[in-house]
Amino acid sequence: MSKKVLIQKTRIFIIFLLVIFFSLQVKGFCEEKESFAVWENTLGKGDVNQLKSIIQTEEGNYLAGGWTDYKNSGELDGWLLQFDSEGNIQWEKTFGNEHDDLIYNVIQTQDKGFLLAGWTEKQKGHTNAWILKLGEKGNLEWEKQYDFSKNDKIYSIIQSQSGDYIATGCSLREEKENTDALVMCIGKDGTLKWNNLFGGERYDRLYSIMENAAGNLFIVGYTESIGEGDADGWMIKLNKDGDKEWDKTFGGKEDDRFYSIIQTDDKGYAMIGYTKSKGAGEADIWLLKFNENDNLQWDKTLQETDWGYGAKDDDRGYSIIQTKSGHYVVAGYTCSKGEGKADGKIMKLDREGRIILSKEHGGQENECISSIVESRDGHFIFAGYTQSKEVGKTNAWLLNLDERTNFCLGEDLLIFSDKNLDGEWDFENYKIKIFRDLSGVIQIYQNNSLVYTKDGHKFSVTEIGNDITGDGKPNIVIEHWSGGNSMAFTNFILSLGEQLSPVYIFSGGELKDLNGDGKKEILEWDESFVNWHACHACSPQLTLIYEFYDGNYHLSPDLMYKELPSEEELEEMREIVHAESKRWEQLYIKSNDKHWIQCWMNGDVFIPPEAWAYMLDFIYSGHPDEAFTFLDSVWPENKLGKNVFVNDFLQQLKYTDFYDEVQSYNDSPISTAAKTYMEGWEAYVNKDYQKAISSFKDFLMMEPDYEAAIYHLGWSYLEAGSMDEAYHAFHRAIELDGKYQYVYYHIGKRFIQAKDYHKAIEAFNQLAETEYGDDSVYYNLGYSYYNMKKYEEAIQAYKKAAEQLGSSDLKASIYVNIALCSYEIEDYEQAKDYLYRSVEMDKDYDYAHYLLGFILYVKYQDDEGAQQEYDYLLKLDSPYAEKLKSLIQ
Repeated sequence: MSKKVLIQKTRIFIIFLLVIFFSLQVKGFCEEKESFAVWENTLGKGDVNQLKSIIQTEEGNYLAGGWTDYKNSGELDGWLLQFDSEGNIQWEKTFGNEHDDLIYNVIQTQDKGFLLAGWTEKQKGHTNAWILKLGEKGNLEWEKQYDFSKNDKIYSIIQSQSGDYIATGCSLREEKENTDALVMCIGKDGTLKWNNLFGGERYDRLYSIMENAAGNLFIVGYTESIGEGDADGWMIKLNKDGDKEWDKTFGGKEDDRFYSIIQTDDKGYAMIGYTKSKGAGEADIWLLKFNENDNLQWDKTLQETDWGYGAKDDDRGYSIIQTKSGHYVVAGYTCSKGEGKADGKIMKLDREGRIILSKEHGGQENECISSIVESRDGHFIFAGYTQSKEVGKTNAWLLNLDERTNFCLGEDLLIFSDKNLDGEWDFENYKIKIFRDLSGVIQIYQNNSLVYTKDGHKFSVTEIGNDITGDGKPNIVIEHWSGGNSMAFTNFILSLGEQLSPVYIFSGGELKDLNGDGKKEILEWDESFVNWHACHACSPQLTLIYEFYDGNYHLSPDLMYKELPSEEELEEMREIVHAESKRWEQLYIKSNDKHWIQCWMNGDVFIPPEAWAYMLDFIYSGHPDEAFTFLDSVWPENKLGKNVFVNDFLQQLKYTDFYDEVQSYNDSPISTAAKTYMEGWEAYVNKDYQKAISSFKDFLMMEPDYEAAIYHLGWSYLEAGSMDEAYHAFHRAIELDGKYQYVYYHIGKRFIQAKDYHKAIEAFNQLAETEYGDDSVYYNLGYSYYNMKKYEEAIQAYKKAAEQLGSSDLKASIYVNIALCSYEIEDYEQAKDYLYRSVEMDKDYDYAHYLLGFILYVKYQDDEGAQQEYDYLLKLDSPYAEKLKSLIQ
């Protein structure tokens, strides 16, 4: 392999907050200065006020939409307000009727007017998709409602190149209790041109839409009907006529969703949301970037802690933009950091998705940011809501932040007395202060104004005033230690030029002039394999080398390349691996707590971190073939598991940021089993399920008890429609590792689709009475029993589903199903009782009213009661009214 085929980028796990303060004026927070105005504004007359969408108009003002209960009636109205660059409200309007009406998206149209989209309640519990067209001055030109089902909603709308409006959201089909994704095309006058539904048996929704230069539509949201998890991030590509070209799911076995998609300046696109399937928290902000050919370029969970493992609580991203400079700004909320229960979260990222700056905004209660716009003068306006300004009230919330202030609004600037001072340095018009005995604080002043502050555990500064990059600007390097781990160091390189500005962040490592040119290269740890089979401190730490050019640091293949070790050196490396393997084996035998040592076990072979580090070193220094030759030489004879280890190693390497640059290692002489497994995986990803089945079966001839391969074989069978084979494969995978048990739900749903209810019952019963036995499991179990005419069993399953739901409105439909089963076994009293329960839960549930009228008339000869149900159906304008009328009149 050419030594140039090496990494040019690395994962930065240990990233800390950079918050840089320039001269500014912040109302109520920062010291008053003479330049950039930064403000915040809270709005709202009622108890519930929220902004969901914000734009800058062609005239330079701003328009924000959402909802408000300004009448304090408990009902919401669509809300639109216009304000100037200082946050002064110029006018506001409300729209709606006596029920809830919500504006979810605001855009400016080609005729300089505006379009508002969301939903309106036709009657309580029945929503229509809702679009309003306003003129340039905010006057209403037309208003349209679109009624496809009991509940229709719009979350996002754009004006296409043709001039039509394309909207997306969700719709509830008449025959279903769950929503399908809705996409609709509207003419300039509001006339519906076409609409399409996408989805399956569970909840499916689409939140954001964009159009590329070719007129293709890309829409993102989530689906519960396909994919691996409870919900998977979902992307659909349509042509300009609304026909689906493809759809893809992203995520794992937990809950994963996308909320916003944008076109990027390289003709690709990026999307933001959250994931619970990976990262380190309850949920982590999730960002994916694709190129113009629809290929995934990178996939990031945006996490920040001292350890680099990710935030521990719930963090979600709702909005993303790309700035004029090519950076990304994302916003949402975080429960992992900040002052309150949830704080508004803002991050600035570079083109590779690495965090440059990050900030939380908020008080002691809940805050969330829903939408961002970059103004023409370099400011960022954020819209959302805050609950911290007035207890018991939700206020609309606007923030105006200047990019040059690096989002400093609300920063608590701590100025300490000199007695706490641990170190002070002067350079030209800069002063640097460190206060170690106050939990660690560093401050940088420029012309006596505080422009940078950070708190932490311990700091040290070096290179003050030296030009270490060779760009003609003096630098300062700040090293920060978290205090909890000897490896948890982060280094910040800043420029001390006319304005203080960040240059680069790197974790661990050091600065050294390797080639004698007067500039300092970065020697940094690669932490791609951190926590893979081992603890953080014991993971292999390969050194990467970066040199500065073109205004940034780049990986240097020339400096990293080195000749192959000599045979004597190779033998010494093999002896180290054997000795470490034996040491860990002995520790395992003697230890009372074997669990933490098992992370190095592969079958009954101990693979110490030194082995991985040597393999990585061979790959990154230009000799990938030698990595696997070396592994062959250290693997004990007659010991199984090498194929599994190699496959695991390759898969881990494949998901690192630098895989594209080192993927030629796949041509090296790796094991037949590992290649076979990878062929199966690639075939599965490309939906060639028959080839995937063949490859996984071949692999299992060599490694018969590798549960991951059996699991993927099951999915291949499932996608190919071979239900029985899928069921048996999943059953075997679960016997080997119980973590796969949740797949019984998916195969049960497929059996229902195939009307094989006996097998569906068998699958769902595997989950019942376990941690996976939630309401949906019991509901599908009841549905399967009902279709097999086992009504008693169906009733018991439906009752358990209702118990799981607590006070949810979904119980109304389950009560109807219990009533239907009760009617079949001639328990009319129970049927009537559950129908009454159903309409108590949902008074406008027309099918329940119809069944109640039917049973009152046919089985109880209660003409008056049946007539009352008919009269109520007339009020609901339900088609069941005519059906009941034909029976009782």
